[in-house]
Amino acid sequence: MNIDKQQNGQNKLVKDLIDLTISVIEINNQELIDDTFRHPSRGTITYAILFDPSLNSLPIHKKILDRLSAHLIKWEKGVFAIDIYIWRDFSEEQARIVQQIWTLVAQSVGKQYELDRIFKSANEDLKNKLEIKERVMICINTYCQQASDKDKYMKLLQEIHEHLEQVCVQSVKIALELEEILLYTEKLNPYAKTISWQTFLDRKRTGKGKIQELY
Repeated sequence: MNIDKQQNGQNKLVKDLIDLTISVIEINNQELIDDTFRHPSRGTITYAILFDPSLNSLPIHKKILDRLSAHLIKWEKGVFAIDIYIWRDFSEEQARIVQQIWTLVAQSVGKQYELDRIFKSANEDLKNKLEIKERVMICINTYCQQASDKDKYMKLLQEIHEHLEQVCVQSVKIALELEEILLYTEKLNPYAKTISWQTFLDRKRTGKGKIQELY
């Protein structure tokens, strides 16, 4: 590749050698996403294939773009929480590399760069569902310790946690039973950490009556 640059891409033998070498390199799907998203770097073979003038005219350039555009379509349909966490933690340099790569991918299918929009929307969805889970859990643990159906609601909360690890964020649904409790959390949760309220609850639980139900 250095020789090719020194000779301004005019040496056909060098071009053929580069083409032959690249044709035997295999980049699996995990490596492809690692190079372009999870661990973005300008030093990867994938980055070179996409942007180096010695490589970006070879057939593998289009093949890589086609594979990445297919992954972009998957992200448009739904994003996993683990990828959102990675996106949140990009350094400035990583964010620049990701934007450069995925702008090229979007352009290859006639679109504008939209990865940040996709992930911002998915991030808000994730934050909302985690907030619902936290609010309901605080409410149940504070006010419903003795409720006969507490285990049922805790199981539903655990399912949210498990589903967020297993499927894309957008497909995780909040059970109707949890949404019903959510209606009470705005009024009740602010009192959950106050000393006087905790004292009252402790007294109720230690012999002066039990709090059986919240609603």
